[in-house]
Amino acid sequence: MFLIAAPTAPTAALAMALFLAREALVEMDVPTGQSYVMAVVKPSERMFASGVTNVTRNVAWPLARRWRAS
Repeated sequence: MFLIAAPTAPTAALAMALFLAREALVEMDVPTGQSYVMAVVKPSERMFASGVTNVTRNVAWPLARRWRAS
C-alpha cells in the first residue's frame, strides 16, 4: 500500500517517507518464512532447505530491484 500511495503523494518528502516505510516492512516476513521451513522440513534436510531459500532470496532480490528500476 505504501508503494501504491507514493506516486500520489502531494510532496516529494511524503513520497520518500512512504517508500522508506515500505522498505522497512518488506523484510518482516523473512523470519516467519524461515521458521516455517524449519518446522516442516526434516531435521536432516534443514541445512540444505535453509541454504536453498536464502540463496534464492538473495539472488532474486537484486534482480527484482533492477527490474523495478527499469
